Amino acid sequence: MPIVPGTRESYIGVFLENIIYGVYLSVFVECFTLVANKKTRGIKHMYLMATTVIMFILITMRCVIDTFRCVAAFDGTDLDFGAPNSPLGILTNACWALVTPVADIFIVFRTYIVWGYDWRVVILPALLSLANLGTGALVIAALIEAGDQNSAISSSKVDSLNAFISLSLCTNVVCTGLIAFRIVQVHRQVSWMVASNARRSSESLRVLSIIVESAAIYTLLLIATLITDHLDGFVSFILINCVSCHVPTVKIVN
Repeated sequence: MPIVPGTRESYIGVFLENIIYGVYLSVFVECFTLVANKKTRGIKHMYLMATTVIMFILITMRCVIDTFRCVAAFDGTDLDFGAPNSPLGILTNACWALVTPVADIFIVFRTYIVWGYDWRVVILPALLSLANLGTGALVIAALIEAGDQNSAISSSKVDSLNAFISLSLCTNVVCTGLIAFRIVQVHRQVSWMVASNARRSSESLRVLSIIVESAAIYTLLLIATLITDHLDGFVSFILINCVSCHVPTVKIVN
């Protein structure tokens, strides 16, 4: 039975996507409960609620569609997921193209909060995240124009996909640097208040805080996706599925 190139990688990606979605679901429930029970109300609270719900809807739709496509592929003779420009193919990728800039804007908002509501600090990452909305539309347009073969990868699709990932990467690198720098800066400002023994024991916690709060793990995952997308093969299919579910997990939990 012939297997369309990229099918194995797609199945592995969906398998990992469902595992990560299980982690995300537990995080979402806890996060939504905390946000919903906040006593303070206002624009900030409404933004947190709206962003949390929007990302949950988009990421759940993608996970459900990808799982359904895996099951439906067994009805054929070649385990084909279908053409990239099929309705389900466009819809699942549209969910990813939307959830990524929404999550990027959210990390920009976190950076804005960490820096004490200084809007000047987030001008560049805000522009990058907004530009990513446009490249996301280009990715979907390239998929619509793709051929009927699941493995067909046009130059326009590759270029738009690389631009989409690169802009998201740049946004996260800038925000990661800003948040990490702010954490170190605040730590140094209050370090004189901490005893020397306690100061040494807190070094490892400070490093861990920088890694978690700055979403550095997600940034590294984006770099890996961008690198594998330039290599031969379909390894990027696995990472893209992981990224689509990992992005809200990292950014909501913080």
